[in-house]
Amino acid sequence: MTEVKGTPIIKGSRTMQITGLYKGRAIIIKDSYSVINKKLKLFPAMFNLQTGPKEVFPYNYYSSVLLANDNRTGVISEACKFVKDIETFMKNIDSIKDCRIDENHFDLEKYSTFYCKQDVRILREGFVKFRNDLLKEFDLNVYDYVSICSIANKLFENRVYFPNGNLYDLSNKPREFISRCIQGGRCMLSDNMKQKSKKKLIADFDAVSLYPSAIARLYTLEGIPKVLKDEMLSTEYLMRHLFDDDQKEPIGEKFMSGFFVLIKITEIGIHRHFPLIVCDPELNPELNVPRSSNTCCLMYVDHITLQDLIKYQGVKCEVLQGYYYDGNRDLRIRDEVKKLFELRLKYKKEGNPLQEIIKLILNSIYGKTILSPIESKITIVNDKDAIRYAIRNYHHIVKFESLDGSNKTIFKLTKSIADTFNFLSLWC
Repeated sequence: MTEVKGTPIIKGSRTMQITGLYKGRAIIIKDSYSVINKKLKLFPAMFNLQTGPKEVFPYNYYSSVLLANDNRTGVISEACKFVKDIETFMKNIDSIKDCRIDENHFDLEKYSTFYCKQDVRILREGFVKFRNDLLKEFDLNVYDYVSICSIANKLFENRVYFPNGNLYDLSNKPREFISRCIQGGRCMLSDNMKQKSKKKLIADFDAVSLYPSAIARLYTLEGIPKVLKDEMLSTEYLMRHLFDDDQKEPIGEKFMSGFFVLIKITEIGIHRHFPLIVCDPELNPELNVPRSSNTCCLMYVDHITLQDLIKYQGVKCEVLQGYYYDGNRDLRIRDEVKKLFELRLKYKKEGNPLQEIIKLILNSIYGKTILSPIESKITIVNDKDAIRYAIRNYHHIVKFESLDGSNKTIFKLTKSIADTFNFLSLWC
């Protein structure tokens, strides 16, 4: 790539997308794993692909010591120690043109090149199949999106968010406050203690389709959030004015469709082996306890979580501050999730690989809506322009460094979080 255009999309150590020029032609390089987060070896079964010769590759045999001094000759008897299917390995050596050198030697480069090309072919065929199925079923072109979360979000924008006309993304303080009411999935042992027993069975519970199952019970909150007034800051007031479970629009004193508050837990009536209370160390630095524990603490909660805390743990608390919604609850997201779930079951019974695509979408609906603010961006410029770029943007530059083996300099700059909007109120 001779020139980089626009802003590369980089998440951690992964480059998800980069656009630029190569010999005068515009090219876009994307990370396919961000769209189809499955191992390549699963592609043939997922998309009904013809793989050709069965892959048997002695990965651990290809060491830096073996390949030193540009060595291209491998010893078959030694390589066989690193594969399980020796018979297929021998057949593959004979089927690859000029790979076998003699009775006990083979060409390392020819063997690895063949499988490298095969991996690329399988990746391409699988990605093309994924794109065609997505276009046919949902009229979405995978080339227009960076990740499966972007695809899922667009699908639900088209079918749920935009048709309503009264749903709003949030930014700045409301977005930041409400985002803290979202608690990540937990992985814990009973009472946060190691469980070890030779005499009794230990239950290790998991479940299928947890995200879709939750969404099928949820709703979207119409309108914009409003700041709770002083007279509203009590559990009794909030519970008295919150919608009933089956209520869709404000009626009389039941005018709150949802709320998001910071509470101070003062009493815990029921201690649980797997408590619902989340003690965030950032919010409670003085408490040295596990995140999930039966401890009185400060906690951000939404209306569903507060109801659960009261019902299942007998919690009493002070309400310190927060936001509330007083618009309708739109239930159409439930129908859309159920349609997708049933469609996936139908395709799964038929053995249609499209069921895997729908599974990916169902598990990715939430991703884009709870995206954290992007606080920095990356820019790549030619070395000859680096000084001028640094002078013009010095007040935004966090760091910069030369890219090894190129004439490029990469700059990391701060980015205003005021530009971050998302629909996170759905997930609380």
